[in-house]
Parts: sequence; structure tokens; C-alpha cells
Amino acid sequence: MAEDKSNLDLFMAHRGALVDYASAIIGSRARAEDVVQEAWLRFSNATSTRFLEHPLGYLYRIVRNIALDGRRKMARESRYLVTAQDSTVDQQPAGEPSPEARSLQREQLARRAAVEPPRGDGGWPPPRRPWPPAWRSWPCPD
Repeated sequence: MAEDKSNLDLFMAHRGALVDYASAIIGSRARAEDVVQEAWLRFSNATSTRFLEHPLGYLYRIVRNIALDGRRKMARESRYLVTAQDSTVDQQPAGEPSPEARSLQREQLARRAAVEPPRGDGGWPPPRRPWPPAWRSWPCPD
């Protein structure tokens, strides 16, 4: 029981330094606090079953191993998960109109088709005729 108290005192005395150590490895202070808490659970379990010659060194080693495992896990997840910062999936390719723009274009075309009368020749303008007609522009010799 006295040994458990001394281990808790050791942990509490070095908790801030352990969080700083883990945060340097992981890069996030919130995750570093989780790592230190997990390290305390493993440390208290290990000290209940055996005597440790260098308990502080053992505690730092546990924090280091858990932090490195967490960093590897984050790297592995980042290869397969899309985060909000990296959401290029929602972006349209260059030159492509957005679905909203396509819908607006369709509505405008439908309105235009309802107002304009249909042409019998498929929508093509009539062929151009030379003006004035050739038979009128030249005087006929007598």
C-alpha cells in the first residue's frame, strides 16, 4: 500500500512533464493527456505485480511507446480517412458547372423554349439570299 502511494506521488510529481513529453511526440496536448492517463493505468498494473528498479524511467518508456503507437495509428488512419480539412471530394473539377448551375441552366432553357415559337426547320435560321437579286442589279443590254 505504501508502494502504491509512492508510485502515485511519483506520477503526480512528473505528470506535467510526461504530458509535455507525449505532446512533443503526438503533436496534440489533448491526446497527450489521454496517453499519460493510459500510461498510469499500465504503470500501476505493472508495479502491483513486480518491483521496478527505475520506476520513473519505466513510466517515461510507457508514455513513449503509447505515444508512438498513437502516432502510427493516426498516420495509418489518415491514409484511408478523409478529414474535413482535406475534403477535396466535395469540390467540382475545374471547368465543370456545379449541380446548382446545371439545374439553373435547364430551367432557363425550359423557360426560353416555352416563350419562343418552334421553328419548322429544326431551329436553324433560313439560308441567306444575295441582295439585291442578281437579275435586278445589272441592266440588260438591248
